[in-house]
Amino acid sequence: MENMEPSTSSTFIEQLKEQRYKYKQQTKTELTAELNEKIAILNKKINHLEKIDNQRYFYTTIIFSISALIIGSLVSLPALGSGLMLGGIITAAISYYGYWNYLSETMKFFLLLLAFIIIIVSGSCANRFSKRKILNN
Repeated sequence: MENMEPSTSSTFIEQLKEQRYKYKQQTKTELTAELNEKIAILNKKINHLEKIDNQRYFYTTIIFSISALIIGSLVSLPALGSGLMLGGIITAAISYYGYWNYLSETMKFFLLLLAFIIIIVSGSCANRFSKRKILNN
């Protein structure tokens, strides 16, 4: 009888340990699933905020690059005008390259059309100014 009691109690203890282990594993998986859901929600919020931030950055840089192109085409000093136009083109190119995927399709079309028109107008203005200088000399 004495041999039976310790073995019974040891199996009972092992069963309790197994149950405790299963419970821990179950709570770990439940907590992990709960945390993964919260992390997914936070990631969606972060992605949304990053998209908004990147769009704001894109529009800001495009405004400055267009301004630089327009001012550069109107400046009569060749070095300053060329530098402003080159800076505007480089800024626009970096902005388009880095933030293009955050824009809608219609916005992409209109921004490219606007950039194309501005480049053509600034080129024709620069061409007119250079012809006037040649004719005046």
